[in-house]
Amino acid sequence: MKIPPARATARKRSVAASVVDYKLFAIFSALVLLVLAVVLFKECLTARVAMLCHLVLALGVAGMTAALPGFIRVKNEMVSAGGSLAVFVLLVLTKPVQLLGPDSCEPMAVVAHLQQRNGDFRPFVGQQVALYLGQHRIGQQEVGRQGYATFANIPGSYRGDSVTLRPLQPTIRVISQNKPVIKVSQENIRFELRLVADTMRITGRLLVNDRTLAGAIVVFNNQFRAVTDATGAYALAVPFSKDSVCEARIVYRGDEIWRQQKIVSANSQVNFTFRRP
Repeated sequence: MKIPPARATARKRSVAASVVDYKLFAIFSALVLLVLAVVLFKECLTARVAMLCHLVLALGVAGMTAALPGFIRVKNEMVSAGGSLAVFVLLVLTKPVQLLGPDSCEPMAVVAHLQQRNGDFRPFVGQQVALYLGQHRIGQQEVGRQGYATFANIPGSYRGDSVTLRPLQPTIRVISQNKPVIKVSQENIRFELRLVADTMRITGRLLVNDRTLAGAIVVFNNQFRAVTDATGAYALAVPFSKDSVCEARIVYRGDEIWRQQKIVSANSQVNFTFRRP
């Protein structure tokens, strides 16, 4: 039986439409794999890189689907419309650049404000605290005279992670923090802390040959310490009961230069005077 020319031409078109172009499919698959590799191994994506990856991914998926046989019948002919549908879905329905934001790779800073439950920050001045974003330890800083520690130059890839503050002194622990997520380039976070034991505030001044000594370390009971300022003054809170005997050591530039035992009372003024022989 002889097949009419029109029917034979339609059959050839149908067979041609059902054949996979493996070479074209492999080329566009490589583009998709390249985009996935960039997304997986690059720490953070800038807006331009994200847009480029977006377009290359759309092109790759469109090419892959165009290389496959089509499944949409139009006037009894096979039409490969998968590529057009992929471009529509990726370019119209997804907007990855808006999700990343233009500043996703900009470094950020975290300013951790420390205060007691009664609002007093002074007992924490001079204490060392460590900052964690997610499970990563960012570093440690000393609490300044204004009651806060600044952690600068944090990679933007940590934006959105949970924030945890861990004091290095075992007698201090974090009770709460009011902002557990970083969303902007610089975030001021307030942490509420308390000392586990009853505390008392110790203040004083260090003099060496009747001159103030800045940058020296006053250590109580080998555990609590304070750094003297430009006037030689220091302040810290220690968990001792009233009229307790404690040992104080003066350490300057890594060398112990003075040691003495004193009776320390609550909210007392303890001045140390050291005279060189």
